[in-house]
Amino acid sequence: MEDAGKKASHAASGGKNNSALRAAVEEAEILLAFASGRGIALAPEVVKALVKSKTLLSGDLDAPDTFEQQAAFWDAREKLAEAVRPVTIASLKATTQTLSRTGRLGDLLDRWFGEKPFTKADRAVHQFRTWAFWALLGLLVLQVYWIVGSRVTADIKPLLQSVADNQQKQDREQDKLDQQRARSPTAADAADSHEWQRLEAQAQEFERQMLIRYEILQKWNEVWRKPLALLGVLPAQSEQAEPGSPYLLLQKAMLTAEFASHGLERYILPLLYGFLGACLYVLRTLASDIKALAYTPEQNTLYRLRVYMGMLAGLIIIWFLPVTEADPGLKSLTPFALAFLAGYSIDLLFALMDKLIAAFSGK
Repeated sequence: MEDAGKKASHAASGGKNNSALRAAVEEAEILLAFASGRGIALAPEVVKALVKSKTLLSGDLDAPDTFEQQAAFWDAREKLAEAVRPVTIASLKATTQTLSRTGRLGDLLDRWFGEKPFTKADRAVHQFRTWAFWALLGLLVLQVYWIVGSRVTADIKPLLQSVADNQQKQDREQDKLDQQRARSPTAADAADSHEWQRLEAQAQEFERQMLIRYEILQKWNEVWRKPLALLGVLPAQSEQAEPGSPYLLLQKAMLTAEFASHGLERYILPLLYGFLGACLYVLRTLASDIKALAYTPEQNTLYRLRVYMGMLAGLIIIWFLPVTEADPGLKSLTPFALAFLAGYSIDLLFALMDKLIAAFSGK
């Protein structure tokens, strides 16, 4: 009876110890199969120790004669892990082990679109690919919107200057006509009616051009004013036309549009460019890791942090650049490109900041 009790106690102790060793042996077997399939050379004694480790699972691990075999197994497993690095058992499971949709939504998707097994690596690619798609879509929409507003406001400035010059010419012509009429009304009307009519026709054409641009600019401003009005940031704009001359109305709309255009150029667009650059970096890194079977789900946290840091990097690097007055299609090529590069390679921003700090600290 006493011997039977000892055997039962050893069996229970061996069962507890076997759980950790069994998992290690099974993982070693998977890595050994991977190394063999990839043609990774291993020392014969390493392979022998790994294969022989299976016999440990059926014996008593507390027996003195198994200690040497256990030590040989763990030493061989360490050499195996070094040989197949960066591949690990976690990365192999994440890139090769397929999963299925779960929950009610998963059942509905399987019913509508059919079962589609996926790996954890596929899930990560889908997540960051979706982020990149929405970043690109939002960037294209806002970029086109910003270019339209910038082009219109850039065309308005010379138009307003031409209107002011034409008004000055009309005023001078009017003074000249008044002086000539005081001397000879008939002669003045005959001599200067052609010039006056030309200036008046030009003024009417300018007014027509101002009304066209005012209508375009008002619609452009409504795109960003309405969301802010719904949020209560700005007061709701009346639908009725504002009183005033076309010159003053256009000037007011232009100043309002320049405010929004500056905000897009200096804050929103660089943020999106940094976001897109960071997403591209993550997708490129994911592709390399999956190809090498080195991806693990724990990397998702680092990738998400990389995306957030890329957004901030794209915004911060714009602060180091001076504001230039040039064609809207050309002046922001370099800032936006730098914002994209900063999002793709955060080291670029860190290197710039380190140089600035070293310039003042001397270190």
